[in-house]
Amino acid sequence: MKNKYLLMLGLLFSMLATASSSFAANWVYYGLADEYTFYDENSVTKNRTNHTVTVMTEKISLENLLKFGKTPEISAKAASMLADGYVPKLLKIDAIHNLYDNDQAMEGGRRLATQAELTANNTNVTLSSLVQVQIDCKGKRVKPLKGNLYEKDGTIKAEGDMHSSFASIPPGSITEYLSLLVCP
Repeated sequence: MKNKYLLMLGLLFSMLATASSSFAANWVYYGLADEYTFYDENSVTKNRTNHTVTVMTEKISLENLLKFGKTPEISAKAASMLADGYVPKLLKIDAIHNLYDNDQAMEGGRRLATQAELTANNTNVTLSSLVQVQIDCKGKRVKPLKGNLYEKDGTIKAEGDMHSSFASIPPGSITEYLSLLVCP
């Protein structure tokens, strides 16, 4: 009886581990305004009929990015990724790539974005916001759908549906960069 119980418990943990890893987020850096911004690459849902994309976004303050990201593990992982030639998706956008004057500046941007992505994918990092947005790719518009805003200590300040209408995406904004990364 005890072995049967342990076997069932083992199967349950195995199923939970598989389920949670298949729903794991992959936060991709897409810009810095007042805070570091990321989108979950695994949450991108494209509707080709009405030319929209729905995606989860998150913001992390510089303070929290430094607090959670200045670890030997993240530094070592970033160094390994960079040595293997990793280039964050944001830096592949021509408008962003062209902002860097020289190779040294580009390397600094690669290092910063890589460390930011690794930090965002650390499940312990305290967020400023977690918001699902919808982008009208053809009309170049965006609207928030639902989300949470957080206090500095990580407690929820506000949550729920956001009853917003579409707004134009300003050229050269981080929202434009997000749309360039996720729209077909």
